[in-house]
Amino acid sequence: MNDYNFSKFDSYRKTIDFLSDNAAKVAARSKIPPLAITFNNVVTSIGTTIGLADQDNSGYTLDKYEKVTEVKRIMLKIGRAAASYYSGGVNNSKLLISDFTKSELEHMKDSYLPIPAQKLHDEALPDVANLEGVDAADFVALQAAIVALIAALPEPKRATELSELHNDNLKPLMQQADKIRSELDLHMQTFIDEDPLLYAEWKLSLSIDNNPTHSNPDLATPVTCGGLGVVTTVDYAPIAAEFTGAADIKFILPQNIPQGVAVGFGADDSSFVSEQALSSGSNNRVTAASLGYDINGATFLNIRNATPNPVIVNVEFYLDA
Repeated sequence: MNDYNFSKFDSYRKTIDFLSDNAAKVAARSKIPPLAITFNNVVTSIGTTIGLADQDNSGYTLDKYEKVTEVKRIMLKIGRAAASYYSGGVNNSKLLISDFTKSELEHMKDSYLPIPAQKLHDEALPDVANLEGVDAADFVALQAAIVALIAALPEPKRATELSELHNDNLKPLMQQADKIRSELDLHMQTFIDEDPLLYAEWKLSLSIDNNPTHSNPDLATPVTCGGLGVVTTVDYAPIAAEFTGAADIKFILPQNIPQGVAVGFGADDSSFVSEQALSSGSNNRVTAASLGYDINGATFLNIRNATPNPVIVNVEFYLDA
């Protein structure tokens, strides 16, 4: 998503904050509260779609790379043993299948790799008892690695295509948000004479910042969170020292993480005044205030990981919120 639309999304959030902070006042106009609920729902959908469209897909590429590397490693191990056995005229056709170099594998296309790997597996397996330095377990490992690689090959392209699809879905959602906000403005204009300050504040919530705040965090840190309900505290002191208000925070969770990771501020390193669940692959930016931050009490930024395994959460802070 481009910078302008990021800034526009920030302005939607300002409008939501205004409507929430002034709920009692704007309720004097009967059509505003239901529109405010609808607007909030649409903006929530926009935020979710942004997270899906802008998620880091490098994990898929890394996953494929690891599986390619594993297939090549086992192929070289079995291939060397098989070439040694088939040499000297024992079986020239099988020698051709098993006698390859590391350089040849490195220059082989990833999409083609499963073919010679499977051929090596099938041709050499009957002679496993005669191969020195390998055993049946190596063939089982090669077969499993081939299956895993075949499954991983389309994932990077598929992830990119899904991101593009979610980007395409953003335009109609933002058009819907704009339409609702225009209707809200129509009703808010009835406050111009009655409460000019309220309307002036409303107009400010519609403004779009030309200096988007999403681009680069002022501070970023990876946090390793133990599993099984362990609570890990992120050091918020450097942020509090630099910024007297409640900064924006982005939590970036890896792909394929089960539900069970929650974040929020507390009065100590184990409690939560307010908490928010994180979903797999999430990278949505939220305000510290929405997580319960209170300079006079709740200053501990805690992450609870109820999943079975440790999780690395990348935490980014934005001081220009």
